[in-house]
Amino acid sequence: MSTDSYHMSTDSYHISNFGSFASPNLRPDLDGYVYLTTAAVIDGVWEAMVEMDEDYAAEIAAQNRAATRESEEDIAEWRARNT
Repeated sequence: MSTDSYHMSTDSYHISNFGSFASPNLRPDLDGYVYLTTAAVIDGVWEAMVEMDEDYAAEIAAQNRAATRESEEDIAEWRARNT
C-alpha cells in the first residue's frame, strides 16, 4: 500500500471543512488547502521561501493525513457524546 493512500476520495480539502475540529497539526497552504498526497503538496501554493522537494512534500502529506484522522476522530467523539 502506498504511503500516500488514505480513505478520503480526494487529494485535498479546505481546512474550513473541519471548522473548530481542525487539528492544529494540519499544514494548509496559503489558500487554506490541506493536501494528503506528495504530488498534491508539490502543486500547492506555498510561501516563496519554502523550498519544496519530494521528501519535504511527503513529510507534509504524512502529517496532514495523521492530523486529518485526528480531526475526524474528534468529530466522531463529539457526535457520539451529543446524539
